[in-house]
Amino acid sequence: METRLILVCSLILLAFSCSSAPTVKEGAKLFNEQKYTEAIQVFEKVLEKDPKNANALYNIAISYIQLKDDDKALIYLNKTIEIDPFQDDAWYNLALIYFKKEDYLSALGAGLDAGSDAKKLVDNSRAKLHEKGIEIPQKYKTMVMGEGKLKKRTIYENIERFNKEYEKCYLDQINDVNPFRSNSALGGEVHISFIISSKNGQVIGIGVGRRNKGDLYNGKVEKCVIDIVKKIKFPISKDRKNVFASYTFIFKHPETKE
Repeated sequence: METRLILVCSLILLAFSCSSAPTVKEGAKLFNEQKYTEAIQVFEKVLEKDPKNANALYNIAISYIQLKDDDKALIYLNKTIEIDPFQDDAWYNLALIYFKKEDYLSALGAGLDAGSDAKKLVDNSRAKLHEKGIEIPQKYKTMVMGEGKLKKRTIYENIERFNKEYEKCYLDQINDVNPFRSNSALGGEVHISFIISSKNGQVIGIGVGRRNKGDLYNGKVEKCVIDIVKKIKFPISKDRKNVFASYTFIFKHPETKE
């Protein structure tokens, strides 16, 4: 993992050094000379003129990584992805640092947004969580398919804004089943697959996905959940292509929740 990190840094900085801004070239030169503290000072000057310069933020982060100051690197990596959520190398390095810190849940979340290069990190994070008996939240099971570029995190954050409404779909149906005594047997998963439009971020196609043994199998709850998701307006994908996604909702009877 460490070898790959150094390679990523070198590639990024070579591209960065091609910039016409003298201070940027100076920072890249200092980094390649392993003068990381001085490089940070130069990139900070870049940020004074352009606070949203994601490249400068990222280069500061990897400079701190070389200085073995992961805490400061995390600060700048998080700033990088706030400005450019499609900076896969920033996500990868976030996942790597979180894994080193044994924060395997955060490592998993960052790794999922880092792309295919982080597959080993993602698998190792899942394995560590399993060893510790930690249940992986559903938001880390969001799937994005096809060419449309929209981060998993963006999708589940938009979906989870309506958690209370999904829960109401479920609780209302429990009461409908038996208004005098809640049906504790009614519980399970609902898998929703949908398409996010490249034009306006609206859901243009949606339905119930795969059927498994642990599914809820309740048409009214499924329809209620689908109606809510259809109203969500997602961000438009970076490459202006439709996004194909799926999300799993888990419903547990209040009496069975810990």
